[in-house]
Amino acid sequence: MKNESNKERQHVPLKEILKTYFTIAKRYPVSGILIFAFYGCGTILADLVVKLYYRDIFDVITGENVPENLRSEVLGIFTFIIIIIIIFNICYRFGDLTITFFQTKMIRDLTNTALENMQHHSYNFFVGNFTGSLVAKTRRYVRAFETLHDKLVFDFWFPFLQITGIFIVLFITQPILGIFFATWMIFLLIGSYMFAKFRLKYDFKEAETDSNVTGHLSDILTN
Repeated sequence: MKNESNKERQHVPLKEILKTYFTIAKRYPVSGILIFAFYGCGTILADLVVKLYYRDIFDVITGENVPENLRSEVLGIFTFIIIIIIIFNICYRFGDLTITFFQTKMIRDLTNTALENMQHHSYNFFVGNFTGSLVAKTRRYVRAFETLHDKLVFDFWFPFLQITGIFIVLFITQPILGIFFATWMIFLLIGSYMFAKFRLKYDFKEAETDSNVTGHLSDILTN
């Protein structure tokens, strides 16, 4: 029974947690894909296409050969810009609705899964752990998905599309500057990865300490 209790107290590997997240996320494939599609279209239109039309306006106004129908040409470009602004705002709003639906379903299913799995533990597991600590760990496990998914969408997907667009424009217009920018990004990503890997053990320790404090506080108030 002691070995069983020690085994149950071991940390769940990160790969196992991510596997569980992915398994449950596959229940909602349409909304999961539409999140990246809506936000992707909105980002491309807002951060790339609109700026290219702004460039066209300056090219028309400051060019050596100013067209005779300058007003109508600039008005036509402004019309396209307004249409694009309306479209990418619609894409963002649909993205917000989709991500709210997806994360709400995921949080519900993860909560049910965590509670179901916890009920399969032995008596020694519950005796050897604070009730408040178990509640804190369960809530952190569920909320961690929301944080992870937000970072994947807003901190990875958005910058990935923006940087990809910048690379394409730079390599077409200024290849040398594009190479320099790409090299700088590679070093930045390597440094970020090494730093994230270094602080991971401290994040685990912080989470464990927070769970213990929450468990003590909860059990003191309960008793």
